[in-house]
Amino acid sequence: MTGYYSKAKKQEPHSYKRIQSELSEGSLKHILLFYGRERYLIRWACGRVKETYVRPESEFFDFVKIDGTAAETEEIIGACETVPMLSEKKVVLVEDFDETEGRGDRLAEYMKEFPESSVLILVCDSPDKRKKLYKAAVKYGSAYDFDRLSAPLLRSFLAKRFRAAKKAFDPDLAGLFIDLSGYYDRDSDYTLDNLVNDAAKVTALSGERITAEDIENAVAGNISRDVFAFSDALTSGRRGEALRMLHSLMEYGENIFKLLGLICAQYETILAVSEMRAEGMTLPQMKSILGIHEYRIRKALGPASSCGADGIRRTLMKAYEAERNIKTGAADPQTALELFVAEA
Repeated sequence: MTGYYSKAKKQEPHSYKRIQSELSEGSLKHILLFYGRERYLIRWACGRVKETYVRPESEFFDFVKIDGTAAETEEIIGACETVPMLSEKKVVLVEDFDETEGRGDRLAEYMKEFPESSVLILVCDSPDKRKKLYKAAVKYGSAYDFDRLSAPLLRSFLAKRFRAAKKAFDPDLAGLFIDLSGYYDRDSDYTLDNLVNDAAKVTALSGERITAEDIENAVAGNISRDVFAFSDALTSGRRGEALRMLHSLMEYGENIFKLLGLICAQYETILAVSEMRAEGMTLPQMKSILGIHEYRIRKALGPASSCGADGIRRTLMKAYEAERNIKTGAADPQTALELFVAEA
């Protein structure tokens, strides 16, 4: 339960918020290094910089896109040295820049006397912060890490898409969508590109009002949904069904520790709901304390009702034990998980 009560750490503004502020204030630097997992936001930022400085009628002359995996450094420098024709600034976008073989060092040296008539955008996955290029970009320009959005920003991002589709919805559904998507799972490769696609499916499948069921049905590859079904089968004593579900999840190549983490998290929720229910708490009270959508609480109420708190706690301990046995090598993953199902 401690996770539900933990205080959020103060965070610096996300890179996309920084870009918005600096563009509106006119304080954006001439050298911009974009990197991070959220390519959706990087594309957005590149587009905003281009829209700000390049006139549409002179885009052919004043906007240059370069393949950073193949281009020589001199080609990049040459593009930056050419003055704009009709636009406020020349914008040079270098995608997937490869700083190996000294190319980064040469470009870092050039940044010392970068022309004010141009804006250079360097895009890469993960720069080496120990090297000259990153240090020069920070010194003479700005670096932006487009990492995962914070929960409030992500909810806002998703809600805007629902509103744009003219759909009515409970604001809490954005939180449910995020939970089911696995966006914040440690090993997840689910990004904003995936989220945008799944949001489009939700709006296409729903009626005038989006429901929790619409979200559950639309989120692609939803391991969280399968874990709901697995835990329901297991707590209801349908071990054979639970075992088949488990094998299906493993056959699809789900990460074992991600799977166990979701199972543990689900049983922690069921246990919390069971204890709160025994204390006579209402669903709104549970929702307020747990900080999760009531749909997930309702999902947990079934197993919480069919098993006592002691039984749920015992199952949770077995899940912890399975995880420990896998990590220590005391049992292989399949054996440990099958034993968990048999003994739960």
